Amino acid sequence: MVVRFEKAAWSVPEFAQAVGISQQGVRDLIRAGRIKAKRLNPDLDLRSKYLITTTPAEFTDSLVDA
Repeated sequence: MVVRFEKAAWSVPEFAQAVGISQQGVRDLIRAGRIKAKRLNPDLDLRSKYLITTTPAEFTDSLVDA
């Protein structure tokens, strides 16, 4: 029996590499609402990592509509 797992969340560096844009570009798209992500620290005054829940394929497919 073969069990396949799909990745459920990406870090900013992983996502940036997968879609070919800068890490700052990924953060800008998160703030603009184009990429769905969850901040690990909800305090906006502190730096925080993001868990990105939009897949790279979903993001690149959305560019066709733009």
